[in-house]
Amino acid sequence: MIWLNLLPPRERTELRLLRLYLVLKELIFLLLVGLIAMAIILLLAKHNLQLQLAEVISDTTLTSGVVFSNNEIRSFKAQLVRLQQIQDAERPWTRMIPKLLDLLPPGLTLNELAVDSGGNLTIGAIAATRDDLLRLRDRLNESGLVERFDISLDELLRRTNITVTLKLKADVAKLLQ
Repeated sequence: MIWLNLLPPRERTELRLLRLYLVLKELIFLLLVGLIAMAIILLLAKHNLQLQLAEVISDTTLTSGVVFSNNEIRSFKAQLVRLQQIQDAERPWTRMIPKLLDLLPPGLTLNELAVDSGGNLTIGAIAATRDDLLRLRDRLNESGLVERFDISLDELLRRTNITVTLKLKADVAKLLQ
């Protein structure tokens, strides 16, 4: 095989140097890309390790917010006992309201309803006519839910727009059933 020397020696060396330069440039570029990828991986690993360390530290150490003193525990227990006593003494008064509302005739408007713990009720109402007030009295007598009540004579003698304040002694056991 015959080699033809078409390029002068100077251009041949320049061409060889150019190829060497391009190869070195590619190698350096690949090296930089590899280093950047390694740096990113190392940073992600460092972040992951820091998160795991923080989790381990929080799981294994006691903080001052978690430790309670005996006095705080006793105080909390006393509050719970007092709360239980209040809940035991509470009566479900809302169950009696529908029963009382069933006793009210249509012409009577209820303005006030007050209940104390002894079963004493105060009902404030406005009756459109005397007949409505008499119907209320009859219904209260027939129901058996109320032991006693008082309607003043002045309220019974008015004919229309009668403002009534009834003080009732209710049978609490029947009202709360």
